[in-house]
Amino acid sequence: MKENDYTTGRRLTPNQTKRIEQTAQRSRRRHRSRAVLAVLGVLAAAAVCFTVCFFVFQVEFIVIDGNTHDTDSDIELAGELEVGRSMFSYLLFHNEKLIERLPYVKSARISRELPESLVVEITEEVPEAFCRMKGSVYALLSQDNVVLEKSAQAFSGCAYIRGLELPEIEIGENAEVFVSSEIDSLAEKAGKTSGEQAKAELETEKNVLSGTLRLLRLKDKLMSLCRDRDIHGVTEADFTENSQIRIELDDRITLILGSENDLDHNLKLAKSAVANEKSSRPGENVVIDFTYDGIAVARNSDVVPMTLPPYEESTEAEIIEAESEILKNNG
Repeated sequence: MKENDYTTGRRLTPNQTKRIEQTAQRSRRRHRSRAVLAVLGVLAAAAVCFTVCFFVFQVEFIVIDGNTHDTDSDIELAGELEVGRSMFSYLLFHNEKLIERLPYVKSARISRELPESLVVEITEEVPEAFCRMKGSVYALLSQDNVVLEKSAQAFSGCAYIRGLELPEIEIGENAEVFVSSEIDSLAEKAGKTSGEQAKAELETEKNVLSGTLRLLRLKDKLMSLCRDRDIHGVTEADFTENSQIRIELDDRITLILGSENDLDHNLKLAKSAVANEKSSRPGENVVIDFTYDGIAVARNSDVVPMTLPPYEESTEAEIIEAESEILKNNG
């Protein structure tokens, strides 16, 4: 049977049809070969470029910025960064993660600056507070609750969180994440335990850790509110009584803030109250009590409580006048 050649209207013989198909196949093979050769050419060029870059661009300088705690040598060692190696021998993401194992390093970013420099940008954890830890040591915590250091001696320059005691946690671990994980683990164990006594012990341990987690989050809330209200110099926060949370400023001004629910409102009053007490009683130890229905009551630490007008409603002159009158009456 003959086939139609629709371009000319003629019928093709079987031999003609076969030759046309063979020609089409050879054409397709040539196109495929050209495409493969093009891809191979690109790959070869890329390989040549990479090889040239690998051997030509060597690390001559390692520039580290943002580090105040860890030395440049500490960071280079932790990140396995060396002068003399090829700029392209590093998997930068991997080296960044190595550096971030240092407790004080919150994040690390490494970039290449051709022809000869590696630039390391460090963002550090900020020490915020310290507390007791199991084992009769103190633990220094960052704003993100990373354990930065442990010491048998109290730390200086940050707030002591009285009433908070952490389980044993390794340096560099996040205390909040660790405690949350331990609580989940204890809950899972309790669910699989059949003995009543063993289950009760696990529940007790879990409840203790739940209290620890609550105080960690309370610490976060309190310190965040202090930053938002521009209240600086917190040297101690006392969480031993839920209804009588206290903070101490500059080791001489004590604020009695009430319960957790009162913190936001009372710290709004605290800024002006503290400023007034610092100016009117420089160098004196002062207690300011905010638990009298939102009224700030100030006194010297060795004098009986004295009632003052609310700081939020009274001018500074009125407050000073009221203080003077009360002190005169107290002799």
